[in-house]
Amino acid sequence: MNDIRILLVEDDVSLREALLDTLQMASYQCVDVASAEEAIVALKKCQFDMVISDVQMPGIGGMGLLDYLKQY
Repeated sequence: MNDIRILLVEDDVSLREALLDTLQMASYQCVDVASAEEAIVALKKCQFDMVISDVQMPGIGGMGLLDYLKQY
């Protein structure tokens, strides 16, 4: 198994599941969430090596999440 931890942020359930399956088949450790707000909660609990995020989502959205990530 790959040691890289990925946070996957996607509000479309079908697309999120497809991306998660693909990443897991490539042996990546993944945590998936449905919003930028959920991503921020996950980021406070765990450390990730990479974040893959949708840009257009309700609420904070991908660009707002990027702004949050830049603080670290």
